[in-house]
Amino acid sequence: YNHIKQEEYTEAIPYLKEALETKGVSNKKKARLAFVLGQLSALQKDAVSSYEAFNKVSDFHPSYDLQFFAKLNAAQQGVVSGKAKKEDLLNDLKKLTRDEKNIEFGTAIYHSMALVHLADGNREEAKATLIKGLSEKGDNTQKTESFYLMANMYYEDEDYLKAKNYFDSTLAVIGDKDIRKEEVNRYSQSLAEIARNLSIIQVQDSMLIVSSWPDKEQKQWARKIVKNRTAGLVMPKAGLLDQANAIQSGRNIPTSLPT
Repeated sequence: YNHIKQEEYTEAIPYLKEALETKGVSNKKKARLAFVLGQLSALQKDAVSSYEAFNKVSDFHPSYDLQFFAKLNAAQQGVVSGKAKKEDLLNDLKKLTRDEKNIEFGTAIYHSMALVHLADGNREEAKATLIKGLSEKGDNTQKTESFYLMANMYYEDEDYLKAKNYFDSTLAVIGDKDIRKEEVNRYSQSLAEIARNLSIIQVQDSMLIVSSWPDKEQKQWARKIVKNRTAGLVMPKAGLLDQANAIQSGRNIPTSLPT
């Protein structure tokens, strides 16, 4: 755990693997260690090892919540690693939505389904699935992840009005201790003017010269404003899927681990 606290994840992995093979370690502890191993492997972009570790959690008869979240993470890593078929993963996740014991985790389940679609390159299906999930039951932590992912997807798509709206929605539910809160707040503020201008274009396009421009030129105009307004802000270098997996699987290790 010292390596984990110091974010020395590569160094921590061998110790976790050794502990899983050690006699005398309780199943309860091994289940938690397997889960953490899956998280760390995901952060190291070793999807195969992550998938195997999350699947191994069930071998140790974990608590319901721990096994549930292990299944969600295994689904995400399964499609990335190619160890599982997209259709099988989606079917397994859909089964979880029909179990009354999972009713409070609806948003999280659909978020995982969206990541499967995203890994398969289907961004529009991922967005539709996230929207569906946000209409289901879920606590603020679950809502935060889906709103945040939607905001980043629309930002990458240069749809700044929707990006602004989803950053605002993220701010409404994000925890005070979440390290992304300041970043989300800054993006929300920096996009405020361009969002207002784009709203005017949509509502009163006949009054604006910009509205007569081709779509490509409107986006170039918007991009220039965003560049000026977001000077000093740095988007994560990781792609959306890597970013989402890191958030879902690795944030606040190991304190975020379900008990």
